[in-house]
Amino acid sequence: MKLFTIMGVVLGGLALAIAPADPALAAVPSQGIVVEGHSIPGVALGATRQRVLATYGPPAFCLSAGQAVCTWQRGTGAVSIDFAGAHGGNPAGTGRDLVATADWTGLPGWRTTAGVTTVSALAQPESVLAAYPHAIFYRFSDGHLRLLIDFHIGIWVQWVPGAAPGQYSVIIEIFAPTAAK
Repeated sequence: MKLFTIMGVVLGGLALAIAPADPALAAVPSQGIVVEGHSIPGVALGATRQRVLATYGPPAFCLSAGQAVCTWQRGTGAVSIDFAGAHGGNPAGTGRDLVATADWTGLPGWRTTAGVTTVSALAQPESVLAAYPHAIFYRFSDGHLRLLIDFHIGIWVQWVPGAAPGQYSVIIEIFAPTAAK
């Protein structure tokens, strides 16, 4: 009986030792600086899908034809990247597709150059408005911020209602800035 127990522990430990780590979980940085309208930790807008895969590893999943939106997970957070074709238009699902936008939720160590994190946006929504004073914004009927967009620097912050009143999650997205929208 003891021999089977010892063998089970040894074999179980060996299986854990040789099991590959999930590269999608390991490769997404837990912290870093987000440059509005330019980059998230490790990936710039306009980078190729090949570069993203080299940096973050394989995604947890992709959606739609041409793998237009791919998501990488880390703990309770996630980052989703929208791809465009190498010459504009729809992506082909190849390494030549380009990063068009990137959004994330959770990932409290990701901080914009204005100092905004998903945690700070949840705890003090009005601080996001102060960080981006030229943004347009919308509120829920109770006055809570709903959406903030600064087209000039390329940032979007959205508060999504949860199941309970007053409960929200936050999604932050960067995109190429435009002169006006």
